[in-house]
Formats: sequence, structure tokens, C-alpha cells
Amino acid sequence: SHRLESRASCSDRNDRELRLTIPDDPAARNAWSCGVYLAQARVDRGRSPQRSNSIPLVIAPRVTGIVPNPAARVGGDATLTIICHPRVLPEQSLSLLIGDREVTAKPFFHATDSLEFFVEHAPPLADQPVRIRVDGVDSFPFRYDPVAGCFGFDEGQTGTIT
Repeated sequence: SHRLESRASCSDRNDRELRLTIPDDPAARNAWSCGVYLAQARVDRGRSPQRSNSIPLVIAPRVTGIVPNPAARVGGDATLTIICHPRVLPEQSLSLLIGDREVTAKPFFHATDSLEFFVEHAPPLADQPVRIRVDGVDSFPFRYDPVAGCFGFDEGQTGTIT
């Protein structure tokens, strides 16, 4: 069970919402892992604190690197290392989604942001979106372009197998 405690200031709340910002710095990446959390608000009014109902908070992995890229097939197989954040824990379910394949990660024994995948009988692929799935939560192979005001595929999250 994961727990986060944060205090909201008056500027972080109003009569309809409460805002919570999860930092995205190296310390936060070490404190958090990908997955589904339960968020609950506690309001202190007088003697007895009141708690809200729990709501799911999903922290999706983000692919920040694909090595090598392009990946050469050796005997028809390819190995890819995916760099992501936040980190992934060894007890979490983890797979790579590329082309029409879902590939399980090679075992690892400590929290990590570097994941290795062995793709048997790898098909040749050119600039295919690469996603990882951690405990059922997929990374998003797109990014928001504030200038255009819309989402587009992130070229940094595409992979090629030759």
C-alpha cells in the first residue's frame, strides 16, 4: 500500500476541487513507482478529522529512452532496453508493447528505470510506437504540444527493428 501525505494551502483548494501536485524530480522518481494508488483527502475541522472516499490515482510509466534504436535482429531475435520513469519494482507485472507483440521483461531484482526485453522472432518494424505496461497501466506514446494545443505521437517513443 502506497501512501502520500501533503498539505493543501488555501490556493490549492476551493469549494469544488482540491489540487495535489506530484513532483517530477529525481527524489520523487525514487520515492514513487508506476502503478495505481488510492488517494484520500483528510480534513481537520475541530476535534475529529474527516476522510473522503478513496479515488484511484494512476501513475503511468513514461518511456524516456530505447536502446539500441534501431535494434538489429540476431538470428531473428532482438533485445531492447527501455529506460522509463518513475522506476518499476520487481514484484510488478511488466511488459513491452511493440507492433503486434506483448513481451515480458527479463527478470530484475531491484527497483529500476532500465528494463530489458528479449523479442523472439522479432518482426522488422520501422518507427513503431513503443509502450510499456506496468501493473496494467500503459505508458503514453504521445506528448502535448502547447504551441499547437494538441497531442501528437512522440518520436522519441518509437522503435525500429531491422
